[in-house]
Amino acid sequence: MSLVALTLLCALCALCARLVGSDRGPGAFVEASVWGGAIYGLGYFTGSEAFNVWFLVASCVAVWLGEMPGLGNVVGACIHHKEMNPDHAKWWQFNDRLKNDKWLAACLRGLIYGAPIGVLNPAAFMALTIAFPLSLWLASTKFISDDKEWVLSKYTPHWFISTKKPRWDKSEVIKGLLSGILMVIFSYL
Repeated sequence: MSLVALTLLCALCALCARLVGSDRGPGAFVEASVWGGAIYGLGYFTGSEAFNVWFLVASCVAVWLGEMPGLGNVVGACIHHKEMNPDHAKWWQFNDRLKNDKWLAACLRGLIYGAPIGVLNPAAFMALTIAFPLSLWLASTKFISDDKEWVLSKYTPHWFISTKKPRWDKSEVIKGLLSGILMVIFSYL
């Protein structure tokens, strides 16, 4: 697989991850299916998966299942340097530590996010598990703060990074890009 094709597939992962997190589109299942299809495509082209239409469908469903448990208030707390509200905890935040420690909760949520696809592709599991909390940390840094012009902003459509919640949007783009890059790396290890 050429480096150009792998780069384009990683960029597609960034686009698809952003679309899943947007308020636009036909619905959560369709958006997650597109993201799952991109992950499957990257797995297929890196050689970690053989082409099979049922595997593609299973990848789409697995990504949708990983999205289902909800985020609670983990993302906002991490990217805006705030404390989590234990009253808004999700079912997977089953103890006080997970209800109050945003970074521990982000790591667990990354594990939950990647677990369904991990049954089908271990490289995707490792990539999504690491990319979720790492993208939140990167979006919380000064490098990607709200008041700075983001390096990709002049190359993206105006709706891609909204002015209402730019750090959230940027964290999704970063999550997708990191997922794609890590999946390529883990596929070749």
